[in-house]
Amino acid sequence: MQSKIGFVLGKFMPCHNGHKFLFDTASNLVDKLYILVCTRDCEEINGLLRASWVRQLAPKNSVVIHMHKDIPQEPKDDSDFWNIWKQEINTRIFENITDVFGSEKYVIKLAAILNAEPCIIDIDRNHIDISATQIRNNSKHYWDYIPKPVKSYYQKRVCIVGPQSTGKTTLTHYLANTQNLSFVNEYGRDYDFLYKKGIDWNENDFVKIAKCHLAIQKEVSLCGSHIIIEDTDIIQTIVWAQFLLGFVPIELISIFKSINKADQYLLLTPETKWINDGTRYKETEQQRQKFYNELQYILEFFDLKYTVVDSNDYSQRHSKAVSVLDQFLK
Repeated sequence: MQSKIGFVLGKFMPCHNGHKFLFDTASNLVDKLYILVCTRDCEEINGLLRASWVRQLAPKNSVVIHMHKDIPQEPKDDSDFWNIWKQEINTRIFENITDVFGSEKYVIKLAAILNAEPCIIDIDRNHIDISATQIRNNSKHYWDYIPKPVKSYYQKRVCIVGPQSTGKTTLTHYLANTQNLSFVNEYGRDYDFLYKKGIDWNENDFVKIAKCHLAIQKEVSLCGSHIIIEDTDIIQTIVWAQFLLGFVPIELISIFKSINKADQYLLLTPETKWINDGTRYKETEQQRQKFYNELQYILEFFDLKYTVVDSNDYSQRHSKAVSVLDQFLK
């Protein structure tokens, strides 16, 4: 009995839950499914990235092929349009395609030139009503239609940094709760409370803090909201290393250089009253100001987008932070 070989092609710009529905449905009808990711230089989302998204979402019985080539996109672009596409497909897939799947009418013609059977799935979007254009135009509104591997592309991070006792954690939770956003806690604070108790710091501690914070951030991002509020990040860890060790570990610097930084930083000023909550190091006003200056220096040196949030009144800080967030979203 001849094996059933399925075929799907698309730009997947971006890949969404409708595409995933198509892949899974098609895979149930064939022995093997080929998915051709078609990309060009002129398109706004990197082709290799799109291919990686499809590979992460493709069913087990599928083979994902990336074709990066500038060829006609519609029949009106070239009189030999269909033969061009037939040749490109046949040079990449050596098995006999028996079934062509898609959610558009062109599947009928494509199947005919490949001597295969057409199978149009959910053409009226009754099951999953979404398009890639809708997501590109308003990813926030269609957030629930974006698969986990794709979310980070559209997701933005707002990170809160500042000296001790300036309300970073409180502000993180306030913004997350009032704006219905996901958040990442400060891992360094938990690390100190659970393991260090304020003593015997070494450079490996700060590397562990940075790596664990990044790992948690990654997992929160996969299932999080369109905006992630982050209670400190590696910039804060670097300044703490300088404060407690007197130097910044080389591996910490290497990690800092290799990662994506937040899209927006909120830098809290140190004029709020210092309160000992059991995990803080007693500082003078001069030390708190120095800590603030170090944070600001890093943000400016690496040309990172930040806004200073000042005032000795926490409610005013919260209002200013919300205003910054509103402007950032616009």
